[in-house]
Amino acid sequence: MTTETPAAPSHVSETLQQRNQELVALNRIAEILNHPLELEQSLDQVCEQITSITGMESVGVYVRDATAPQLHLLAQRGFSPALREQARQLALDDPAVSTIAAAGKTIALNDVTEYPSGASFAGPRAEGYHAGIGVPILRRGAPAGAIYAGSKTKTRYEQADVDLLQSIGHQIGVALDNADLYARMQRRVAELDGLAQLSAACAAQRDPQAICNLTVECAKKLFLANVCVVRFIENEWLHLGAGIADGQVRLQEKIDLDAIRRQIVEQRKHYILADIETDPTLPANYRQEFQRVGLRAFLAVPLPTQDRVIGLLAVGFRLPHSWLPNEIDLLQTIANQVGAVLENARLFAQTRQRIQELDALAHISTSLAAHLDPRALAKVAVEATQRLLGVDVVDLSLLQEGKLYRMAARINHSGVPLAAPIALGELVESLVERRERLIVNDLAQATAPALARELMEPRGLRSLLVVPLVTRELVIGTLAVVHSQARVWTAQEQDLLQTIANQVASAIDSAQLYQNALIEHRKVQAIFDSGLSGLYATDATGRIVMFNRAAERITGWTLAELQGRSWKELLSDHAAGNPVGSLLEQALVHKKTTFAFDQRQMRTKDGRVIPVAKASAPLLDEKENVIGAVGAFWDLSKERRAQIEYENFLAMIAHQLRSPLTSVLSALELFERRNLSDARRADLWAIIKAEGNQLKRLADQFLEHETALKSARPVKLQAVSIAHCARQLARQFRTHYPEYRFHIRAENPEPLARADPAKIENVLRNLLDNAVVYSAPGSRIIVRIKATDLDWVTVSVQDFGIGIPLGEQANLFKPFYRVPQTSARRVYGHGLGLALAKEMLDVMDGTIWVESEAGQGAIFYFRLRRAR
Repeated sequence: MTTETPAAPSHVSETLQQRNQELVALNRIAEILNHPLELEQSLDQVCEQITSITGMESVGVYVRDATAPQLHLLAQRGFSPALREQARQLALDDPAVSTIAAAGKTIALNDVTEYPSGASFAGPRAEGYHAGIGVPILRRGAPAGAIYAGSKTKTRYEQADVDLLQSIGHQIGVALDNADLYARMQRRVAELDGLAQLSAACAAQRDPQAICNLTVECAKKLFLANVCVVRFIENEWLHLGAGIADGQVRLQEKIDLDAIRRQIVEQRKHYILADIETDPTLPANYRQEFQRVGLRAFLAVPLPTQDRVIGLLAVGFRLPHSWLPNEIDLLQTIANQVGAVLENARLFAQTRQRIQELDALAHISTSLAAHLDPRALAKVAVEATQRLLGVDVVDLSLLQEGKLYRMAARINHSGVPLAAPIALGELVESLVERRERLIVNDLAQATAPALARELMEPRGLRSLLVVPLVTRELVIGTLAVVHSQARVWTAQEQDLLQTIANQVASAIDSAQLYQNALIEHRKVQAIFDSGLSGLYATDATGRIVMFNRAAERITGWTLAELQGRSWKELLSDHAAGNPVGSLLEQALVHKKTTFAFDQRQMRTKDGRVIPVAKASAPLLDEKENVIGAVGAFWDLSKERRAQIEYENFLAMIAHQLRSPLTSVLSALELFERRNLSDARRADLWAIIKAEGNQLKRLADQFLEHETALKSARPVKLQAVSIAHCARQLARQFRTHYPEYRFHIRAENPEPLARADPAKIENVLRNLLDNAVVYSAPGSRIIVRIKATDLDWVTVSVQDFGIGIPLGEQANLFKPFYRVPQTSARRVYGHGLGLALAKEMLDVMDGTIWVESEAGQGAIFYFRLRRAR
């Protein structure tokens, strides 16, 4: 420095002019720095002003790095490319740097080569710089950077230049503060706007996945992050809910809930990494995973609901990042907001799921109530179960002697269903005796039963849930759901399946009871119709429920006309104008069995009064309560001229009718006590009513059956043309049933069979009659006769009616067996025609069988030996 001497007037003038220029420059610089959004461009202009005023050829503006001990070149003027590259960053431990940017002091040098600093001034020395000035940039009194100015031509610095640069450094510090404040304000506005948008978007969503996707998109945008993820806690793992990342980064589907992550979700603490390369506490596996996805900085916060933490929300950067408190608060605010929305979505989903389940259960209950066929019930149950639980396989099986026999199944999986029957083996104790559920979340688990592994592994199935079907304290079967993937069966899913199973078990039990009662009723009806006497039955109130063919013939009334009407109106002596005591009242009121062979009358439908003999007996349940009565009568108009012995008639009635009729009416009484709906009772009465219309045909078949059983006539086998017999019968059937089309197709020459002509006619008549009954008017009925080989003749009778389910075909030729009917078109009979056909073919060394599917019609075949 030099000692000042009194200035000459010209020098003073120059000095004043210089100061004026400096003031103008400072004002200009202040104007330039008054634009915080254009700070870098403004600093370029400031550098230009500095070089212009000070005469320094080069100037550089540096700011401190927030995360590392160094300065960054923010703007410059006059740097050569080499100097710009060398001086892009300055280490803070360099004396020429720390003195200014750390200690806040000014350095002014006449000759930079004399300053003891190697790194920072190596470039300027090499390029011939002499004078140099370095001043701090102060932000609120603290050094935040530096301004370096240098000259190759000046050999001495000017104090005025130092003062000017210090003023400029102060102005730049203020401008940096303003720019940061503006940036923070802008960022806060962006954050609030982003939070508002996220809140609005999430509020419009009920899908948790969509909410997660919106969350990661919003957080990534707000933080300008490279990666953002949402993870949820499930079974000691953090599963990926949603994730978004720059580039082709693959995010892990699940990660271990280790000590660090557990601290986040259990203690509700955030986890911060500013730089994975400099954090010595970071576990090696964390560092490897962060390096795999290319992250250097990371922040994770808990994802809370009202009462618990359900996961975490995290963002990451590919560069080191100093996390500010407001950034942590922002991410936690997002997490809190999203946690509340997810909880609402979860509650909404649970409520909606519960409503769907209740609707489905109501639908199942209604559907089950509409069916009385156990197999139809099972089909309804498995279809509804598959819709509710979204599984690959549903199986409903009934238990018999320790084995499960499938009733119905629903399969979506590409594999095959579980084998049937299934021997439960050691599972009988848990499933049947203790009524426990069988739960397999993952077949790979060591706890999976051996039977489950044996059945599921070959079919590519992974998870299984089985619940027992329990009714009247007995396990009657199981309802099972199976999935091709591992699946944790929730308590709600288990309870739902058990509820369905309970409904199904009760419905199947009722259906089986109904089917048994219906079979008994048909047997009773067949016996009832087989007698030559007029028979009728009433309920406990005296309403007519049964009326046989003989009664119709005697009175002229039909069951359809009398169904549900009081016997007093039509069948009593009082109705015929005969004032004597009523036998049926004795049965209904006093539980007495009575006879009357004379002095009894009955009025027929056409108004005639005929003499009759009468008998009546009560029908009692197991508690000796009257549930109805049976009455018998026969027309004595002709019998008066002959001696008729009826001493044993009532004993026969009691023996043949009382027990089965009691069973049927007990079953009907049971249905009423079980609170059956009016529609169901109407269905039952409709069945009984409709069956009465077929009494004539059924009685003929029954008598024919009895005759065949008692007949001792030997079989006369001879050469018979079945085609000729079929043509004759077809002509008769065309007369009786003109609405049907009968076709006879035989080979030419027509084959002859060894058969009894009367019996073969009876067989064909029964098969044609069966085809008419089970086909709609207008249908075709085709009879085919052909020689299948040198030894046999095969005959088929084909109809296009309702068909026969495969499971019912094995019992088709048993006496009194009827296929359960579920279609709207009811058909009637007691199952004797096919049994009779089989008996006749058996004695002729023939066989009979059927081929059919439900809804596809039926083809009945029989085979006889060919005549030589």
